[in-house]
Amino acid sequence: MKLIVENIGMFEKAELNIDGITVIAGENDSGKSTLGKILFSLIKADNIARFGFKTYRINRFQSLINKIIGFLKVHRKLTSEDEKKLNKLARRIIEFLKEKAPRKEREERKRELLTELKYFLQQPEDKQLEKYIQEIENILDDNKAFLISRKRELEKQLRYNFEEDVLHGGCNSGKIIVGTSVDKLYEVKIEKNKIFDFRDFLPKDPMGRRIRPLVDVTLIESPVVMTLVPFFDSLDLVPDEYRKDIKYPNMIRDVIRKLLHEKQNTLSESPNVQRILEFIEKLIAGNFHISENRILFNKKGRKFEMVNVAMGIKSFGIVYLLLKHGYIRDFSTLLIVDEPEVHLHPEWHLAYAKLLVKIHTELGCIIVINTHSPFFVQAVRKYAYESECLDRTNFYFARKKDSLSSELLLVNDNLNMIFESLTYPIEEVIS
Repeated sequence: MKLIVENIGMFEKAELNIDGITVIAGENDSGKSTLGKILFSLIKADNIARFGFKTYRINRFQSLINKIIGFLKVHRKLTSEDEKKLNKLARRIIEFLKEKAPRKEREERKRELLTELKYFLQQPEDKQLEKYIQEIENILDDNKAFLISRKRELEKQLRYNFEEDVLHGGCNSGKIIVGTSVDKLYEVKIEKNKIFDFRDFLPKDPMGRRIRPLVDVTLIESPVVMTLVPFFDSLDLVPDEYRKDIKYPNMIRDVIRKLLHEKQNTLSESPNVQRILEFIEKLIAGNFHISENRILFNKKGRKFEMVNVAMGIKSFGIVYLLLKHGYIRDFSTLLIVDEPEVHLHPEWHLAYAKLLVKIHTELGCIIVINTHSPFFVQAVRKYAYESECLDRTNFYFARKKDSLSSELLLVNDNLNMIFESLTYPIEEVIS
């Protein structure tokens, strides 16, 4: 697959291959992390919209019915009997939204329910009610409802992960494309930091269902997330009307949920996963488990809370639990790791790089790595070569053009561009 961005973050235009292992190296503030967050937001929005589609439709429809009832009480003096009739009709529509039926049958049923609703509401006609009815029509239309829910979900992801500041400095519009070497899969147009359009060109199976190249994505930004579990537990106790004002990147909430909860039908018993888990256990001389929504580190019979565990061990612990819980799987999952070298001794730079290469070669999981460590870049290259997957490994250099702009260069044949940029500070102090 390929990611193309235009006027996004630090990049006027950038193109990124994401077929195997992708390494993006560069200085601080060169836009590396932006590309990872864009991928996370897009894939997460598409999949949340898919799996949460039914819930979204029902909740949105119920919200509209409540607005309609409120409007009618104010403008038409709605009787209790009419309110009962409207609520009864609403329950029938909700049951329709829950049902599965052949397309032709659903279309006929949809027309009947809409005709009944319109007859009830449009006596007399009112522009505000017409607006509500149009929204309900969109919700009852399978395709329109899905597109609306996905657009809203992407807007939410960008708002949470970027604070709505997505576009390249001074630009009013931008574009995000995910595709193969020949075809588009997704295209997003952004105007004034808002989603203007979100389309997919995904192939379909014989049942008409979209075939998604990636079913899940996880972004690891920092091992600190392991110490944030109590905070998010407490957050669940905050009333909804206050919780919406508490802002945090959604990628953090996502990874914490995955650390705590095992996915159904995990691959944790597979020999390949077991080998990787054993590799981590041997390296950190222990393992991790969950007890009453707490993450504990087990070492030689002792259990340690996360606040008492070294950051380096937590770095491996995140990957350990994601593997154990089934969120790092095959080529249908994407793992994005932001600056994995942070908090790691140089020796563990090598171990972590080896771990990521193992995950790709033994499971097939697609991996994107953002780094500013020359040790880490070299380690990925070494282990990719030894594992015979160097042909599926791409190295990019994010080079700053000025304080507000960068360019992305594919440097598979010239890694010296990365090494020269990232090692000159060392040369300065040892010369």
